[in-house]
This record gives sequence, C-alpha cells and structure tokens, in this order.
Amino acid sequence: MVKSAKELQAMTTGTDIIYYIYADSCFALDDERNNIIDVAHSESEAIEICNGINSGEFSDGGIKSYCYYKPELIDKDSGEKITRKNWKQYAKPEHINYV
Repeated sequence: MVKSAKELQAMTTGTDIIYYIYADSCFALDDERNNIIDVAHSESEAIEICNGINSGEFSDGGIKSYCYYKPELIDKDSGEKITRKNWKQYAKPEHINYV
C-alpha cells in the first residue's frame, strides 16, 4: 500500500501522504473510518505508533487490540482526499487518464 501511495504521489502535483492509524478491536459493524485513532505524517512515525500500541497490553472492554496503518494521498493545502473523482485536478499531464 505504501509503495502504491508513493507511486501515485509521484504522478501528481500538490499532494502529500498521511498515514491513518487504525485500532482493530471495535465493533464488527463499525466502518473502518470509525476506528482511526491517530494520524502520522511519515511512515516511520506510523510504525513507531503501531509498535508502541501493539507491544503493550492495550485492551478495549477486555478485547486485545492491535493497530495498523494505511497511507492516504491528500491535497497538500486543504487535506482533501485524492479520489478517482478529483484525480485529474492533481495529475501531471502524462498521467491524467491513469485512474
């Protein structure tokens, strides 16, 4: 996932990658977005946060939790998520039709 995010970032201008940290101990019916517990601005920071939580005995209601991270491509200024719908706005000319 990180490699893909970095490849997409190389095809765009005015974008950045952030790393959402997720806790995986919540209700099965929760949307994954409801499980975001932190945001990191580098992959090394995301790894450090997850290692800290995963090495401890953090639990939520008696259920052992662990966390993981996922990168997301965003607008560098507004923080808006880059999607298929707004791809052309950020894509370099040679990559306009990539998505």
